[in-house]
Amino acid sequence: MFVLKISVSVKTDKERDGYFEFILVDDSGNIAEAVPSYKKEYRPVKETSNNTFLYFAHPPQLGPIKEARVKWNEKKKLYCFVYCDQHINVERVEVEPVLPRKQIREASMLCPPPEGTKIENGAYKSFSKCDTSNKTQLSPAVSGKHKKVTCKAAKGTEKNTTAQMSSTPSLVSSTANMSQS
Repeated sequence: MFVLKISVSVKTDKERDGYFEFILVDDSGNIAEAVPSYKKEYRPVKETSNNTFLYFAHPPQLGPIKEARVKWNEKKKLYCFVYCDQHINVERVEVEPVLPRKQIREASMLCPPPEGTKIENGAYKSFSKCDTSNKTQLSPAVSGKHKKVTCKAAKGTEKNTTAQMSSTPSLVSSTANMSQS
């Protein structure tokens, strides 16, 4: 089994209890299901928190990820019988293999499809590799270096992302500020 660090940037008005499941496809067409390391227990997910989790994937070992199918599983509410708004808005997914120190591989940043960021409870949504051809280095902030990336999913949808970078290239903080263009 291979270990992956998956960070999810969400936009939500309140804390939601749930977990994510992933089906990943790499550039070579290899497919793997990423299983949470925490046994599919419900976790608090909120916009301002670090939503980074470890996942396990069965062989083959994946290369750079080009697509992810993301499933949101929200804890059922006791008072919810007829109508409940159980969804989450995922603005970005970042997948990074956990490798030995000498092996460094860049994280794969995935953007939502043009139709939006909303994932209904129990449903999958496909995310594809972001267009990172317009990278612009911003001036270093007090807490670290920032990199501005224009994420362009299929059919011209654009998002501006400012991701905090650590001093180690393989460690990218999952706390990212997303703003729609």
